[in-house]
Amino acid sequence: MRKRQHRLLAVLLASALLGMAPQAAMACSYDGLLGSEISLAHPASMGVALAVHDAAAAGRLQTLAGLPPAAALMRANLLVQALQRRLLTPGASLPPMAVLLVEGRLWNRFAPAPFGTTLQGHVNGPQTGDVTVVTSEAVLQALHEGRLGWDAAVAQGLAVVTDGAAPLNERVDVALSKIWPAAEQKTALSALP
Repeated sequence: MRKRQHRLLAVLLASALLGMAPQAAMACSYDGLLGSEISLAHPASMGVALAVHDAAAAGRLQTLAGLPPAAALMRANLLVQALQRRLLTPGASLPPMAVLLVEGRLWNRFAPAPFGTTLQGHVNGPQTGDVTVVTSEAVLQALHEGRLGWDAAVAQGLAVVTDGAAPLNERVDVALSKIWPAAEQKTALSALP
């Protein structure tokens, strides 16, 4: 029995080191399994994480307070649900999309539905054919609060749209640009009577 446990541990460790972790090891860090470090759940994760760090260090992005895992998951879920509400715009016609929040390695999936967009929360990752959006909780918070526009987030590397066919990626990028216009545009639009 002990030999079997050692063999299983060795296989899991080798798989993780090779980047081929089995699905059971793909849980997000909010589950308390991965610690609080940012891990590579997608090839774009590191670039986004570094851009978020640099933007926070330069004062261009407000970092979020550290919370215990359950509270952090609740905060992340609220941000993702706010995104879902924004995606309910009639006629948005978005392709299936997986969103990765790099801090907690948290995947969520949005799929078109007859009356908007459905949210599948806390999934293992994208499905074949999904457009992938890689970003962070701090970026979503800034977008929701109007302190950051989508185009600026992409230009600064704080968000990446990838993995889908080029026209699908562009459709998602354009839709998110409309949902989160530049901060100056939003201020100007809200000043209109």
